[in-house]
Amino acid sequence: MEKKINLSINSNVIGKPVKFGNTAYGFENMALTLKELMGLVTVHGYAFCNARIIKNKDDKYVISNSCFGGTQIIAIDIDNQLSKGVKDEDGYIDFETVIEHPLVLKYGGFVYHTPSSTDEWHRLRIVFFLDRELTNIDLFKRIYEYINTQFNGDKSTSKVCQIFYGNKNAQTIWVGQELIVDDLLEMMDKEKAEAVIQQPTSVKHTINDSKADNNSITVDSNADKEAISTMTVELLKNRIDNKDWFTYITGLGNTGMFDQLEIIELITRAGAEVGDAITHIRNCNKYNDIGVGSLFRIAKKYGYQHNSDEVTSSEKFYYFKGSSAHISNEDLNQFCINSGMFIFNDKLHYIDSNIIYTAKHKDKYLKRWLRETVETFDDLSVREKKSIKNAIHNKSDMLARGILDHLPEYENINHLLLKDVEGKSFIAFKNGYVEINADNITFKSYADLNSKYILNSEILDFNLPSDFTDAKYHGGSYELFTQNICKNRDSEGNAEPINELKYNSLMSAMGNLLHTFKDESNPRMVVISDEMKFGNSGGTGKSLLLKGLGNIRAMQKPGKDFNPNDPRRYDMLEEHTRIMNIDDASTKGKHGFDIENMNTEITGDMSIRKLYNDTTSAKFENTPKFCMSTNRSLETFNKHSYERRIHSIELGCYYNKEVKPELEFGFKFYKSWNDDEWYKFFNTAMRYIQYYLKNGWQEYDRANPVMVDFINKYGKQCLEVLQENVAVDTVYSYNTIKEILEEVREDELSPHIFTKMLKLYAKMNDCKFIKKQVQIHKDNIFEITSDMEKDNSSLETGL
Repeated sequence: MEKKINLSINSNVIGKPVKFGNTAYGFENMALTLKELMGLVTVHGYAFCNARIIKNKDDKYVISNSCFGGTQIIAIDIDNQLSKGVKDEDGYIDFETVIEHPLVLKYGGFVYHTPSSTDEWHRLRIVFFLDRELTNIDLFKRIYEYINTQFNGDKSTSKVCQIFYGNKNAQTIWVGQELIVDDLLEMMDKEKAEAVIQQPTSVKHTINDSKADNNSITVDSNADKEAISTMTVELLKNRIDNKDWFTYITGLGNTGMFDQLEIIELITRAGAEVGDAITHIRNCNKYNDIGVGSLFRIAKKYGYQHNSDEVTSSEKFYYFKGSSAHISNEDLNQFCINSGMFIFNDKLHYIDSNIIYTAKHKDKYLKRWLRETVETFDDLSVREKKSIKNAIHNKSDMLARGILDHLPEYENINHLLLKDVEGKSFIAFKNGYVEINADNITFKSYADLNSKYILNSEILDFNLPSDFTDAKYHGGSYELFTQNICKNRDSEGNAEPINELKYNSLMSAMGNLLHTFKDESNPRMVVISDEMKFGNSGGTGKSLLLKGLGNIRAMQKPGKDFNPNDPRRYDMLEEHTRIMNIDDASTKGKHGFDIENMNTEITGDMSIRKLYNDTTSAKFENTPKFCMSTNRSLETFNKHSYERRIHSIELGCYYNKEVKPELEFGFKFYKSWNDDEWYKFFNTAMRYIQYYLKNGWQEYDRANPVMVDFINKYGKQCLEVLQENVAVDTVYSYNTIKEILEEVREDELSPHIFTKMLKLYAKMNDCKFIKKQVQIHKDNIFEITSDMEKDNSSLETGL
């Protein structure tokens, strides 16, 4: 069944009206497939609005932004005109070019000729069908502006509630693709990152700086002047509808290369009216707040590069008029961008030495950073530095609003980060990072990073010693603890030998959780439970084991009131949460846990819904890994097909509420460790990662889960009594066996509890429990039978 789009149609408006009247009324919300929409628009000629509309204050449906309910359509108009009625010969895009465009081929729905289109002058509309409805207007505008720029589309159709006219019998091409919003946003961020953070390398022309005066430029030939002219026209073509476009020509005026008539000619070549050009020239002379640095920046954007090896005007955000310093808004904005600043999750981030930092207070950080940066300008005098700082102080409002509002804003920054990949893992420390693969553990400098960055929040607060891989850092308390929890104690409390297969399985599980790469072919959740326990003692070390992972990878641990059925159950997750640790999961109550419901989170993308926000989708490779601890046997959970998605480790009873790790080792884990103990911990964690990279998941034969459940409910002594006194396929007296158990338990067993015990014992042996009442003996007889078809009618009294 094809997906349906929510939008509005006006069947009373066919084609492009000769007299428009009030066409904003008469629209009706509909749910249509993309093909149904194409038929209504290009065969019947109906007008459509890209949005689902809601009633206004007068209880009417009207096409206006105030009635916007959400949109699943991006429609791009290509009019191929420089200005009204003037055909764009240079930037002309015909129908054939549009339908072969990579964005259309990958994401396009359908393309058709609009009513004004002719054979000589193509006017086109591209309709993109989004994979989800957008209710965030800013996000809609961001996507629209990006796509519209790729086709030099008509900017007047940018409203979130926009009327588009149909065209009966229009020439149409069906593409049938869906625009995946998250994929497009990631591509947009990646392109922005490459343009902003990575330095351009192409050089077409060279502009020479006069070292005598940083506010003047000399050119060696008319070719350079023509190159600058061409570059400026191309820039202005993309900015002509922006209210601040005229400021870009100020740099040209400062060069002395162009008189006013030449500048006016450049502006009109870009599509502006002569009268507007003259007005804006006056504004530039009046508000001369942009320096020559803008010209260098614009030149660099279009492939021209300054040839000075020293600090040039293109790297400065100030200029001097006489002895007074002035701040150029445009240059300061670009200076911040060139310094690696951007906005992510509404927070200011900046890059320094290949590390991404987050500023706690955006405006305060920016002001302090600028003042400190000015001190590094060695070519300035003390007086000049003071004058620039005063200019910064006077621009405080602009810093908070102007600069921060124009920094690049990312939806996702995963593409910038050094991330674990298949066969390789990384752990960051203050003095460098460690690269781990199946054969080597290597320490590297941050200077070795190539076009990748590390989040400061992921850097552990330790300087790793140069000999951190030596054997002297083996055998720390954490490693000994993980070995101990793979042991049991006998009935007298003595420790039994380590279960080597279980320990190998535990190492592979810990290594996988610390290796943040997610393998789509074999995703699993690690579940830590108890192999067996006496009564309800607990304390086997589950929480302490998993807590160690949170000292290396960002971990979220919801409280015991975690509700697996709450749609906002993951609202605490941050962008870079690596492990989701569900502690002490239970099967009971309204928060009862069903492993089967974890299928989506373990194997695919995650839906994350936060309070007062739309539900967002996080891709599988960017979601955290899951682990869970529980005091219950896995048998008590819904277990259908869970085995292939669960890696289960059952801890032995080496530790309990009386025998605690802190008593054995003489200190509290993590809180009381010295540096040497921490280095041993990191060494152990790295070797666990390496073990997983080399060996993958390691399995071991778990204890019979039904046996564990039996011991949890009725105790080990009851199990031993039944094993000694009840054989399979043998008939026994109900009361006789019950009396033997009561002697061991030292209490009276109700018939109901005893029957449940026998049924569970039968299940543990893959058998069936059957019982029959014998009137003559006033007793019952029972059998634990291996014949699953047998019933109590075949039971005979031989007692």
